[in-house]
Amino acid sequence: MRASALENNLRLYTLINGTRRTLASARVTAPKLGAWHTLRVTATGPRIQAWLDGAALLDHKDTTYTRGFIRLWTKADSAVALKGLSPAVIGMTTVTLVQMLPHAVVDVLTALLLVGTVAAMVARGVGPLPVLAAGAVVGVLATLVLRAR
Repeated sequence: MRASALENNLRLYTLINGTRRTLASARVTAPKLGAWHTLRVTATGPRIQAWLDGAALLDHKDTTYTRGFIRLWTKADSAVALKGLSPAVIGMTTVTLVQMLPHAVVDVLTALLLVGTVAAMVARGVGPLPVLAAGAVVGVLATLVLRAR
């Protein structure tokens, strides 16, 4: 999903073997600078829908992928800040972390950090960037402590 203030559009793409293809596109009014906008995207089975500020703009069916991820993208002329995550995004992140668990958990400290991350995201609605930054700091500190032993 890409929003472009320069082109005044909202587009849905697919990426197959490194090649991007437009699946659906809608014209939008140029967004007001400095204002918050709400972008909602749902993917249920082959149906992908998108709303911008409550207006339904895209409704597309595509069977290329039966599961995967949605990536949000803006053109280079746009400044983006993310505010809040819906329970669905937090849930998807949690599911992804749980799926990674058997491969990522090699010790008790790592397991506790993973459980703490999921709990913090769910309890406080924390976005992914602060969690990633905090995780990076904790990971570096843990590595330094382990090397010092």
